[in-house]
Amino acid sequence: MLEEIHNRQNVEVFGMSETCGAVTVTESSIEDYESVGKPAPMTYIKVVDVETREKLGPRQPGEICVKGPYCCLGYLNKPEATKNLYDDDGFILSGDIGYYTEEGKLFVVDRIKELIKCMDQQVSPAELEGLLVQHRAVKEVVVVGVPHREYGEAARAFVVLFQGTAASDALKKDIAKLVAGRQARVHVT
Repeated sequence: MLEEIHNRQNVEVFGMSETCGAVTVTESSIEDYESVGKPAPMTYIKVVDVETREKLGPRQPGEICVKGPYCCLGYLNKPEATKNLYDDDGFILSGDIGYYTEEGKLFVVDRIKELIKCMDQQVSPAELEGLLVQHRAVKEVVVVGVPHREYGEAARAFVVLFQGTAASDALKKDIAKLVAGRQARVHVT
């Protein structure tokens, strides 16, 4: 619709200050609106496991890492921050969680700082929110990490229902089933 009204094309990209702007380029198609595109020319992107730093395959979420001629050399007068910016192969660690497809399209799904550390697992708030918002009664949802005596941290979902929908016990259980087994508690209002 934006293209028809304003005669302009909307394009999703991925980049950061440390990469001097965009490092991906999208194709112009309505089917591609969730992807941030493919690596720009002379840019290399890999996705690694957050804990082990092992390179991951297609459709496996992990930290997005970028390497290319436009990447910064480091932070001025901040040697420790510069050291933590790169992996052993010279890729910038973005701090973003994402995955790529077999076609090379990149998808950004979360930030590492947002991850909830529940027992020995990393729980993605964005992933849980995406599951919960699929319920027909859910208007809005936000998932946050809360302190937990046994698990260290736990995910708690705050759900807003569509107007006129009663927060019955049956509905609460139905919504909670969407995230069963994912270390999340659901609070429905």
